[in-house]
Amino acid sequence: MEVRKILSDAQGKLVEIFQDSVARNRHLSASTWLRYGDTCSRTFFDFHKVGKKKALIRELETESGTVTGQRDLTDHITDFYKHLYASEAGTAGSENAREQCWSSVPPQVSEDTNALLT
Repeated sequence: MEVRKILSDAQGKLVEIFQDSVARNRHLSASTWLRYGDTCSRTFFDFHKVGKKKALIRELETESGTVTGQRDLTDHITDFYKHLYASEAGTAGSENAREQCWSSVPPQVSEDTNALLT
């Protein structure tokens, strides 16, 4: 019974410490907010990211399988975005789609369209 009481007391103290920490952080956040106001400054964001851990991607499910390891993940993500933002001028139908899109745009905005847009 003595061990249970010691553990219960320790757990109670931990809860108390956590609640004090939350209250202190809330107070600091409020006072910092008053000091920096509604600005998206580096100081504001640095203040609120204290204590947060970076979440690393450990593995990634792809169509070709699972990618693991930071180096392989970095390579896969880099290749993905390189292909995503690459020019697709050579893709079948893209030239035709581009022509249709630009042909629907008038060379000059009419008075009615101008009034509608403004």
